Amino acid sequence: MRVDLYPPLCDAALLADAAGGTLTVFGHPAPPRGVSTDSRTVRAGDLFAALPGQRTRGSDFIPAAVSAGAVAILTDVMPRGALADCAVITVPDVAAALLKWAACRRKTTRARVIGVSGSTGKTTAKEGLYHLLATVGTVSRTAGNYNSGVGMPLSVLSFGETDDWVVEIGVNHPGEMAPMARALAPDAAVLTNVGSAHIGHFGSAAALLAEKAALICGMNDRGLLFAPAELKEALACRGPRLVTWGEGGDFRAFSVRHDPDGVTLSVAGRGRVLRDLRWPLPGRVGVAQVLLLTTVGVTLGLDDDALRAGVAAAGQNTPRLRRIAAGERLLIDDAYNASPEATAAALETLRRMAGARPSVAVLGDMLELGDLAGAMHEAVGEAAAKSGISMLWCCGQFAKTMANGAKKAGFPADRVHTKINPDAAELARELRQNVPRDAVVLFKASRAVGLDKTLNAMQNEHD
Repeated sequence: MRVDLYPPLCDAALLADAAGGTLTVFGHPAPPRGVSTDSRTVRAGDLFAALPGQRTRGSDFIPAAVSAGAVAILTDVMPRGALADCAVITVPDVAAALLKWAACRRKTTRARVIGVSGSTGKTTAKEGLYHLLATVGTVSRTAGNYNSGVGMPLSVLSFGETDDWVVEIGVNHPGEMAPMARALAPDAAVLTNVGSAHIGHFGSAAALLAEKAALICGMNDRGLLFAPAELKEALACRGPRLVTWGEGGDFRAFSVRHDPDGVTLSVAGRGRVLRDLRWPLPGRVGVAQVLLLTTVGVTLGLDDDALRAGVAAAGQNTPRLRRIAAGERLLIDDAYNASPEATAAALETLRRMAGARPSVAVLGDMLELGDLAGAMHEAVGEAAAKSGISMLWCCGQFAKTMANGAKKAGFPADRVHTKINPDAAELARELRQNVPRDAVVLFKASRAVGLDKTLNAMQNEHD
């Protein structure tokens, strides 16, 4: 990961003080202009943050970073020997130092800070809020998926002075959320949902919910927490003012109409009614995004014109369920991440997008589900059977489990296929041979399964 530093932070002494570290200066180094956590991405003038890895120590790569042009080092181990024209900041914990730097940057900004988290849909919500708020002011947002305990602070360190910051926060393990949320100290927070993603690291749904709810750490009493209505009871006593969307929430959808190209709906809440808003993805995915954006927009004071323009811009730039033409077939790319809830929602979208065309789901393993993995993969197979799709390919170590779930739920056995260790090119050939030429094909799995390579192979044949 690498970012350019916000210029007022380009001072090694300031950074050392903010991190509570010790500064040692060799020669006459230039001020650092960027921060990189990978010696391979270091540019001339960067600070190299030597993070510890699972198999190696980041400090082992200090010589390579200096050779690449690093003028400053953040490390937990003082390098041996002198470094020509280089500032070295030593700290007990490099990752903790990055969060301290982010907290320092946060305290100096006039921006309204909005944190975004949830089991699924974080990046979609972050991008949507960016486009929504950009209709009324200037906005900085998390780059790509820089949402981890390292990526989040790096994003903040790169932000300039804008009206709003929209910052995505993702967690995989217990105890990660609170330090990030305290560093960010959001004025408002959006919790998209709490599902099963990464539940294998938490042990229970209650523990996962508690971790996600820690998003409000660092918020003051005037803070706003936005969440779906099904979380109202669980979040009601958490402190900040809670604003909800969905059935039984402060904002609700009505006159919902789906078609293969998207969904049109109206939203009412807090004395406002916005009619005939459009999202380019049908199904609950589209409804949830329109509700989320409208709920936040109305609460933050956007007028009707800005809301309509913002929802339209967000829909045009949504990163989810990307359509790709491959000859007569339509491929739907959602192969970056997967959880049981997100997969079920994607299956609904697939069926609605296909309309009268054949609908095919290529599903792969959902990772980090722990002891619940078997039951959850079987449940996804059952959901696929009940969704009304035409054909199902199950890929990965849980392929047979998923396929069995589909068959138990009545999916015809001759339309269910399993690939334990799928080769991308071979799977692409099999799909081209067996999937109707006018089909709509969904690719959905955790990224490690590699279904994106199969999708690319199918697409490239028709480029």
